[in-house]
Amino acid sequence: DQVGNNNAKGEYYLTDVVEIAGGQGLDVVAVEAGFENVLGINNRAELAEAEGIWQTRRRREAMLSGVTLIAPETVFFSYDTEIGADTIVEPNVWFGPGVKIATGAKIHAFSHIEGAM
Repeated sequence: DQVGNNNAKGEYYLTDVVEIAGGQGLDVVAVEAGFENVLGINNRAELAEAEGIWQTRRRREAMLSGVTLIAPETVFFSYDTEIGADTIVEPNVWFGPGVKIATGAKIHAFSHIEGAM
């Protein structure tokens, strides 16, 4: 309730929280974080950039857990995608919400999968 949006853009600013907390005598500390962990999203271009960063991380996580992505940059995950180890994912695959892939599966190129277990 204390953080307002009475500014030209009508936005809530995280910096206001720091000022309010300090004014109330609460401890305020700085935490160093990489740009990609705290970037702001104010338009569709920035949203696309954030999505790209998330997809790159998710692909890496999948491969480190034993999933083979033949062309990683062409595979897109939903927030809740689960893929078992030793699965092979061919190029140009899109996983929509509610997808759980068993261990050792093979997902063929140009697949679009939603709500499948």
